[in-house]
Amino acid sequence: MRTLEHIDPMNPVYSQGELMPKVSVEIPHELLEDLNRHVGDDKKFVNQSDAIRTAIRKMLDMMDEIDKRHGRIKER
Repeated sequence: MRTLEHIDPMNPVYSQGELMPKVSVEIPHELLEDLNRHVGDDKKFVNQSDAIRTAIRKMLDMMDEIDKRHGRIKER
C-alpha cells in the first residue's frame, strides 16, 4: 500500500481507501471524444479515470488469457 510519502502530500488520490499514483497520458482527440461519450451521469463510467482503469484491467485480463493459451503463464 502506498503512503503519503510516495506522492504529493498536497494532492493525494484515494480510491477505496487506498492511495493511487496519478498518471498522465496523451491520447488522440478522437479517442478522448469517444471515451467521453461513455462518461457521466447515467452512463457506464463515473469519470475518465474510472473508464481508463476499467479498460486497462480488461486489456490485462485478455493478455493473461492469451499468455495462458500459449503456455507463458500458469493458471492460478
